[in-house]
Amino acid sequence: MSACASPGGISLRRDMPSRLEDIEALCHELRALCHRESLSACAFALELVARESLNNAVLHGNAGDATKRVGFELRCGRKWIRLSVSDQGPGFRWRDRHRSIPSDVADRGRGLPILALYAARVQFNRCGNRVTLWLRKHPAPAIGGTPPRATSDIS
Repeated sequence: MSACASPGGISLRRDMPSRLEDIEALCHELRALCHRESLSACAFALELVARESLNNAVLHGNAGDATKRVGFELRCGRKWIRLSVSDQGPGFRWRDRHRSIPSDVADRGRGLPILALYAARVQFNRCGNRVTLWLRKHPAPAIGGTPPRATSDIS
């Protein structure tokens, strides 16, 4: 794993085995980076979308196959954080799924709505095995205690 300051800001990259325990280690590193770089305003959202995207890559994209790899890249600019997660799976038909809302009793299907809620923009590659998310470094404060709703541009 590498985390470094670059001319465009902070970046963090990792190519990891497709295992859930490696997600926890990466999220620990992400929390440390948020603390070190004074990103507490977006730390929760950043870890949430990273964890959800990584879990999807391991469990769905690579179907739990630990011989496959998961890619992670985070780049911090002045106003935005761009996070990208990729897997070696065949992808999925995200155009069919990104607008569906699960029922209240469903035990799955909440991942894409979570990404859309916490990221300002969500974009998949054509085949659906890479997701790129943009988060504001300094989200607007919530009015009346309601969490801000981000718009989704899943394209």
